[in-house]
Amino acid sequence: MSPELTNLVARATDLTMRGDLDGASSVLSQIVEMEPDWVPGLLEYGGMLQRLGQFQNGLRPLGHAFRLAPDNWRAAFSLGGGLHNVSRDAEAASMLRRASILAPDQPTALAHLCYSEQRSGRPGAALVSIRWVLCLASLSFQALALKALCLANLSRHGEAIIAARRSLLINPGAPRLERHLAISYSLRANNEEAVLAMRRACQMAPSWGEAWLGLAGAFFGEGRYPKAEHAARRALELGAAPPESHFLLARVLWALDQRGRATEHFKQAVELYPAREIDAKIAQLTITSIDFAYHD
Repeated sequence: MSPELTNLVARATDLTMRGDLDGASSVLSQIVEMEPDWVPGLLEYGGMLQRLGQFQNGLRPLGHAFRLAPDNWRAAFSLGGGLHNVSRDAEAASMLRRASILAPDQPTALAHLCYSEQRSGRPGAALVSIRWVLCLASLSFQALALKALCLANLSRHGEAIIAARRSLLINPGAPRLERHLAISYSLRANNEEAVLAMRRACQMAPSWGEAWLGLAGAFFGEGRYPKAEHAARRALELGAAPPESHFLLARVLWALDQRGRATEHFKQAVELYPAREIDAKIAQLTITSIDFAYHD
């Protein structure tokens, strides 16, 4: 490495450490111009562009680095992450799978592969990758949480509950995982546990409207309509999925025999989402509790 290149690398490192990412990116650009086939420089420059949100631009140096060093796991991993950022999930999964094969002892590469497989709509493939991650890092919160999500997507809700509860033992402050746990409980007709999980989610994230909407649905499933009304109104205040919030609140009010107010909320739900019109008509013929809040 030439003295000039050494100085530029040191400057880029210093600027990054001081949080001047734009300055670091400019210096890394100079390095790439000086040494266009130097893989470490290409990876650093591409990674910096990704950090700056310039995802498409970042793919160019990352792709070039991979073409120069296809057996370098970091090159495959970085390109996989870049493809993931632009929602090219199938290509990202292929690249991350390559990185995992090249470096099977790297749980980070495997974990990213799991996310990419999941986003590609392949929860079964993601589950296989997760098992590898857990072999390497048995107490990985992210791996256990993703395992729970994959199992739920495969309708294996009993196993999903076990995985979610294990994950929550490692990190009990995870409201989104509590919500997924509640959904699995609900689909197993365990409304009592669903309510408890949703309550925990609301306590951890009191401004998260989706959690309140889920709690409203859980209360509604138990026939606890006044509590469901309170939670549904809170969800509306927080702007959580307005069509669904209005629709669920309307169902609750209908069950409470407040037909006039319920009709208004049915109307608002249909105005926001016309496809709900038939559902609204059916709902006004019954007060049987149906858990609409858990439709993702």
